Amino acid sequence: MPLDLRQVMLDTALGDAERLREAICDFLTLSRLESGSVEWNPEPLLLQECIDLAISNARSRRMSKHLPQITIKLPV
Repeated sequence: MPLDLRQVMLDTALGDAERLREAICDFLTLSRLESGSVEWNPEPLLLQECIDLAISNARSRRMSKHLPQITIKLPV
């Protein structure tokens, strides 16, 4: 089997394994929420921090280098 084909197959398997891991983590979290075993500790969070985190996650998961430019404009 050619090396480039093996690399594509390995990359696909690794991507599938990561998605499966994330799904399992989501199911475990849902199970904890439904059982009431999660202790909530609400605390204030700056909107800018929430937006920065969301954008950072989106950029780290991007599948294409051709994503639209994201501009953030918040009132000061």
